[in-house]
Amino acid sequence: MDNTKQLLERLNRGEKLDSSVLERLARDGFINMADVTNMQSPAGIREFLFTSITEKGRRLIEGS
Repeated sequence: MDNTKQLLERLNRGEKLDSSVLERLARDGFINMADVTNMQSPAGIREFLFTSITEKGRRLIEGS
């Protein structure tokens, strides 16, 4: 969990993280991501952007 907290803190500061890390954080419910796949996306590849930290993620950052 400590690593997750550090990653969320980095996101909160505006740092860029690797897409695989963002996917894991989203899968675990710590962040929200938006599907931005469009006609210019590579065939068969879905693209996502980080949009926000969830309440679960905020609680972890705040230590509650």
